[in-house]
Amino acid sequence: MTLLLLLAGCVGPWPDGQYSLAFTPDDLHLGFVHPSPVDDGGWAATHHEGALAAAEHFGATLDYRPLVANIDAGSTIDELIELGANVVYTPSSGYIQASLDGAANHPDEYIFSCCGQVTAENLKSYFARMYQPLYLAGYAAAGQTCTGTLGVVSAFPDAEFIRHANAFTLGAQKRAAEDGRQVQVRIEYIYAY
Repeated sequence: MTLLLLLAGCVGPWPDGQYSLAFTPDDLHLGFVHPSPVDDGGWAATHHEGALAAAEHFGATLDYRPLVANIDAGSTIDELIELGANVVYTPSSGYIQASLDGAANHPDEYIFSCCGQVTAENLKSYFARMYQPLYLAGYAAAGQTCTGTLGVVSAFPDAEFIRHANAFTLGAQKRAAEDGRQVQVRIEYIYAY
């Protein structure tokens, strides 16, 4: 349903200066660039489920490409637009530059970049408030630890994942302080998704 809200206009002004898209739902063509398989049970799967729901609701055409490497995101955006996509979603922080380039190269199409805080006339960012459940996870974990040491395995040391680790740590510190204890959070980056 998040996609439906984004498509309904929760995105701010667009190139025509209005709060509406430059096409009708009748000619809506969605394109998705996924970093992993759409049946992975996680990030790509939830985006794909939302894409399927939006396509069904609006009667839109849907094209998607799974397992797209960061380096190939730009050419994949171009490919989807050549197929007719007028709204392209790029749900990976590794696609930020490709999203910026795609928006610049295709000013009549719209790009939604997940995980990036980037904007242009036809480019908007979106992201879930992941810090909230991670804060609660840290709080719960601190209540269960016997050693006072917690671990976080994270993908990359970029702003998104650092924000996640910080939220987990703050939740853990809050719980430990309430219990009159100390807690240490160790973070390990694996440099992969």
